[in-house]
Amino acid sequence: MNPKHAIFSLLLLPAILLLAGADVAECADINWEPCPPEEQGMDSRELALMLARVKELELDMHSLIMIRNGRVILECYVHPYDETSLHNVKSVSKSIISAMVGISLREGIIESLDETVYDHFPQYFTDETDPRKKSITLRHLLTMTSGLDLDENGPIMRMIFNSSDWIGATLARPMVEDPGTRYTYCTGLTHLMSGILTEASGRGLLELCNTYLFNPLGITDVQWLRGPKGYYFGGAELFMTPRDLARFGTLFLNKGQWNGEQIVPSEWIKESTSGRVQIPCGNQQYGYWWYVNDDGFVDAIGWGGQGISYHREANIVMVVTSATHETGDILFRDFDESTISDEAHPANPEAYEELTKIINDLEHPAPKQPSNPPAIAAEIAGKRYWLNPNPRYKAVTFDFPHEDTGVMTLETPNAKYELAVGLDGIYRVTDVRDFGRVQGGSRLAARGNWLEDGTFSMDLHEIGAPTHWKVLVSFEGDRLDMSITDRPLFREFTLSGRIR
Repeated sequence: MNPKHAIFSLLLLPAILLLAGADVAECADINWEPCPPEEQGMDSRELALMLARVKELELDMHSLIMIRNGRVILECYVHPYDETSLHNVKSVSKSIISAMVGISLREGIIESLDETVYDHFPQYFTDETDPRKKSITLRHLLTMTSGLDLDENGPIMRMIFNSSDWIGATLARPMVEDPGTRYTYCTGLTHLMSGILTEASGRGLLELCNTYLFNPLGITDVQWLRGPKGYYFGGAELFMTPRDLARFGTLFLNKGQWNGEQIVPSEWIKESTSGRVQIPCGNQQYGYWWYVNDDGFVDAIGWGGQGISYHREANIVMVVTSATHETGDILFRDFDESTISDEAHPANPEAYEELTKIINDLEHPAPKQPSNPPAIAAEIAGKRYWLNPNPRYKAVTFDFPHEDTGVMTLETPNAKYELAVGLDGIYRVTDVRDFGRVQGGSRLAARGNWLEDGTFSMDLHEIGAPTHWKVLVSFEGDRLDMSITDRPLFREFTLSGRIR
């Protein structure tokens, strides 16, 4: 099983057997009042067992929404996240841009998928340019079959996004295949489309999406970062709430209709979510920036465990935000799909109460008794450690003014951030302005505890980022060492410093 798809695939078999031909209701907006799963043919106890694994394993899941027949049967946020938290949806944004391509065809912003990149960006081509490169079409971008020498999260991609011109750096890559020949996934191709739509319309990609897609769906709280040339980052760095992702998934479930209006052309829904190329080493095909599965699910997938998945016959939409690639595999590992039915189950108030309780426990965890601080805590409190030269941080100070709350003061060359640290197992959230990637409102959540050997262990989250930093701080004499692991990449680096 492809691990990217594991979050949803276990649900499908009974859905196909039992739900073929189910009607999909037109949607004005999602009814966010919680509905007992039994009313929609699902089992509260199975869902409770699934969420119990999140709690037991301290899984880095941030949110999970399941909607069936237009009713919310599960909506869960793991502290410190909540329904208002903007989240970097990473490559889920590619599927959103795909919808905007379909709208652009209807609106005459672009005329055809057979238009070439050369038609829109001739300044990046010369008479000596490989003629195959001049024949790359919008369709080739949508199917990741450009033929350019590209990679994803590798040295080529890093070179592109470290440059001052992402479009130019992408188009400067040599051709290694004829366009349309081989699937090679690369976010540089979706950024090309961002530039094309911007130049063709005279409007930024976010403005286009707001006008034609987000505003009609009631989506108003969105942030999108830009590249160095001013184009919105095509294919990543789009921040949305999980509920708004669910609205977008429901729009596609309903063939592009919302509140009686055809937001996305139904023909584009069908065309973009049909398999176009086979993805190597898996049972998935690729549509136009959508993953199409043999079992009937259609997925939008983002790095770090972000996802939207829908199945029209089963009349189900699911959304997950996370900071681990394995979220879905763990959630549905032992899920009993035989409990899914096209008929309502008998009411089971005890099981529903159990599900409600575990959702509440994840959203509002109970504090723990803080560990007894070692003698070193008093010795280092308030001491300023000047860090060895590094790209970002200048100094750090720890203090422990309360039994249940500490403070880490982190200094950069231009700013100082005083971060509250929960010592009772509960994250404390601090507004840190421009520290992170959420424009004008980044927040950092931190918790920590003392280990028996005198090491201070911390967990740090930038709210909305699909990452989690595990920090181990050791003290010896006037020296400090901070070992930092960046999850889910599990990259490790160390910062060291001394008291001056």
